[in-house]
Amino acid sequence: MDEVKGIMNKSGKKPCALLTGGAGYIGNHTAIEMIKADYDVVIVDNLHNSYMEALKRVEKILDQKLTIYVEDLLDKAALQKVFSKHHFDCVIHFAGLKAVYESVEKPLLYYRNNLNGTINLLENRFG
Repeated sequence: MDEVKGIMNKSGKKPCALLTGGAGYIGNHTAIEMIKADYDVVIVDNLHNSYMEALKRVEKILDQKLTIYVEDLLDKAALQKVFSKHHFDCVIHFAGLKAVYESVEKPLLYYRNNLNGTINLLENRFG
């Protein structure tokens, strides 16, 4: 991501990225690289399959506080508050349930979470 260092958004500020699922393994590493590439990163994670401790480690690695919201994408009002506080130039969506065995056992849970969470994101960004 070094090639994007120093980029600015239309208002002349650092670009701001919404990172859902930022407390997960891939989300952690993405947050680190985006911050190194000079993005402001806002993390939304419900901590269903991850831990706040992971984000605390990222803060230690970067030697800075992260903007973190412990919210569920299915909570439209909570998501709307996040969007009202920040202007996002991009969204990286890693929040989703992904355990294959559990998805076979609980397909409606996975459908509701993964599809409805994505729809709520899109409605806040584009609706």
